[in-house]
Parts: sequence; structure tokens; C-alpha cells
Amino acid sequence: MRILASILVGLVLLGTACATAAPPPKAEQKAVETKPATSKPATPPITIRYATAIAITDRLPLYAAEEKGFLKGENIDLEVTVISTGDKLLSALIGGSVDVAYYTPDVMIRAVEQGEKLSIVLGGTSGCFQGLSGPGRRAPGGYTTLRTGTKPLRS
Repeated sequence: MRILASILVGLVLLGTACATAAPPPKAEQKAVETKPATSKPATPPITIRYATAIAITDRLPLYAAEEKGFLKGENIDLEVTVISTGDKLLSALIGGSVDVAYYTPDVMIRAVEQGEKLSIVLGGTSGCFQGLSGPGRRAPGGYTTLRTGTKPLRS
């Protein structure tokens, strides 16, 4: 009996596999127009005003991303400004004429010690240690009170 049931199921499957396809649509039916999918909505780009003291190899990934169009692909308009010294760069950051500054953390640490509300996301080069080790430059309570570590970025 099982063999007979298996043969019947096989014949039904074979019959449906050999059936003709659905007829093509009638000529009076219009094809639905399709529009190409857009990957991102048409919104104005986000402008980031970025300041650096000099154009050196530390910034190569940034310049490559800009040159290859990766930033435009993410809807980011990057305005790079070269400012000659850390003090002028810090003044531009505190004054609001730039959004992000890339420099050694010692200048930023001194500003935080004087009450400015800044966050150091990632330190620049080894100048931090040179700036912290100079005579008369001490963190309140000594260097052991400086907080280090990482914090997650928030959107």
C-alpha cells in the first residue's frame, strides 16, 4: 500500500511539473513603471568644520576618504582648515568656528583644567607627553588624577 501511495504522489508531482506556465499578460495591460531605488534620502549634507595645525601623514586616511568620495557617499561635507598653532586652533574650537580640532592633547588638557567643556576623543601625537612633562605643568592633584579610558560614541 505504501508503494502505491508513493507512486501516486510521484505521478502528481510529475504532472504539476510538466504543466504549462501562466499565460502572458494581455496587451492592453500596461507594465508597471519601476523607479531605481535610491540608497539615501535627498537631505542636505552634514557639514563638519575640521581644523588641523599642519597637513601631515597622520591625516592620510582622512584625505584619502575625501579624495575617493567616501565622505560624499555618507552625505558628509568636510571643510578642512589649517590653523598655524595650537592656541589659535583651540580658540577656533572654543569660539565655535570649527567643530573638530586635531592637535596634541596637551593644549586641550590645559583648556579643560581652566574650565572649558571639551572632550578629547583620540589623542594626536606624542606631543601630549612633552606638553605634560614641562616645568610648572601639573594636573590638579598630580598626574594620577588625570582620567584616561574610552567611552562609547553616541548618536
